[in-house]
Amino acid sequence: MKQYPKYKDSGIQWIGEIPEHWEVRKLKSVADFINRGNAPSYIDNGKIGVINQATFSSGKFDFSKIRYTEDCELDATRGKVFKDDVLLASTGGGVLGKTALVNFSGDYMADSHVTIIRDSKNSLNSKYLYLFLSVNYDLINGILAQGSTNQTELQRKWLEDFKIPFPNTVEQTAIASFLDHKTSEIDQLIAAKEELITKLEDRRKAIINEAVTGQAYKTGLIPTPDGKEVKFKDSGIEWLGEIPENWDIVKLKYIVNKIGSGVTPRGGSEVYTENGIPLLRSQNIHFDGLRLDSVARIPEAIHRKMNSTVVLPNDVLLNITGASIGRCFYVDNDLGEANVNQHVCIIRPDLNRISSVYLNFYIASQCGQFQILSGQDGTSREGLNFEQIKNFQITLPPMSDMTLISNWIQKRISNLNLIMNQTIQSIEKLNKYKHSLISEVVTGKIDVRDWQKE
Repeated sequence: MKQYPKYKDSGIQWIGEIPEHWEVRKLKSVADFINRGNAPSYIDNGKIGVINQATFSSGKFDFSKIRYTEDCELDATRGKVFKDDVLLASTGGGVLGKTALVNFSGDYMADSHVTIIRDSKNSLNSKYLYLFLSVNYDLINGILAQGSTNQTELQRKWLEDFKIPFPNTVEQTAIASFLDHKTSEIDQLIAAKEELITKLEDRRKAIINEAVTGQAYKTGLIPTPDGKEVKFKDSGIEWLGEIPENWDIVKLKYIVNKIGSGVTPRGGSEVYTENGIPLLRSQNIHFDGLRLDSVARIPEAIHRKMNSTVVLPNDVLLNITGASIGRCFYVDNDLGEANVNQHVCIIRPDLNRISSVYLNFYIASQCGQFQILSGQDGTSREGLNFEQIKNFQITLPPMSDMTLISNWIQKRISNLNLIMNQTIQSIEKLNKYKHSLISEVVTGKIDVRDWQKE
C-alpha cells in the first residue's frame, strides 16, 4: 500500500509523522458536543432505551443489555443519543475507553457512565473519529492510569484536549469508506471462524454427553467393561432421560469436600506482580485446559492470607459469572501453587466417590451446561451461587466406568480441541491485522485517497 508524498512531525510521540497537509486538532475544536449522559430511573420496560457501558463493551451493540427508563422529555435531556454519535465508556477498569458508533435511530439516551461525542458543524466524519478512538483503547487507559488524579474515570477536560490527527472531510470520508469495506471483509472471515468454533463446541458437548449419560454404551461407541449388554433405567429427570441401571444420580454437594470461590485481593490489579503466585481468573479457565500465558500473579504473602481459596491438584475450577459462565477444567499436578478470584469456583471432589476428570467432563457436557445456564424458569443465568452449584444433579457411574469413559472422551475430543485452538489463533491474527490496518490508515501511514471499491 502506498504512502503519502510528504510527511511532517505531528508533535505527538505515539503518532509520529502524519501527512504534510494534515492538521493536529484538539477534539473540542472539531466536536461541538462532548458530554456524559444522565443517571435515569429504571423500569422493566419503556419507550426510552438507556445505553450503558455493557451495551457496547464487546465492541458491538448488544441490545439485550439496553435498559429502560420512564417517559420523559427526551429532547430536553443532555443524554439523548442520535444516529452517528460516537459513544465512549468513561468509567471503570476493563471497559473505560471502549467506543461505539451509533448506527441506528430511535428514542435512546446514554447513562452517566457514557460520554457522547457529536459534531453538528459537518467538519468531522463520525466514522473516522470512531475508528481512531477504537484502536487507541489502551492509550486512553494508559494515560488515565498515569494521570495525576489516579482515577479510573474519563475527565471531560482531558477528553476535550485530546489531540487527534485531522485530515479534511473529503479524506476522512475516503478513510472511513476504505476501512468500512476492508474491516467488513475481515469481520466476515472472523464470523465464519467463530461459527466453526460454535459448531465444534456443540459437537464436543454432544460427545461428552453421550458418555456421561451412558448413551455411548447403548450405541456401542464405548465397549462395556465386562462385555455384557448394559441395561438402562429411567433417571427420573426429564432432561436426562435413561441412564445405565447400575449408575446413580446424586446432588453435587454429597460427593465433594468443598465448593467456594476466591476474592480479589485488596488493591486489585495494583498488587499484581511479575513474579508471584498465579491468581486464576475466568479468562484462564477454558474447556480444553488452563491458559496461563497472561495469568495474573500475586505476592506470596497475599496468597497465604487467601489460604481458604488455595487451589489443589484434582480441584475442578468453574467460571460462575459473566460471558464465560460454565467454562471449567480440572487441576493437574503440574500447576503448582495457585489461587482464584471471586469469579472462579473451586469444586473439590471426594476422590473416593468421583474422579476430578469425570466430574469436569460432566459439568462440560450438555447436561452440566443446561443446569448452569438455565434457571428454574428457563431464563438465562448471568451468575451462579453456591447453593445452585451444590444442587447440580450428577450421574455417578462405578469408578471403573468413570476411568473408561474419561479416557474415551479424551481421545474423541483431542482433535476437536486442536482444530478449535488453531481457529482461535487464526481469529486473533485477523483481529491484530484489523487493528493494525485501522491504526495505519487513520494516522496517515497509508494513503487511501485513490482507493475505489471493486
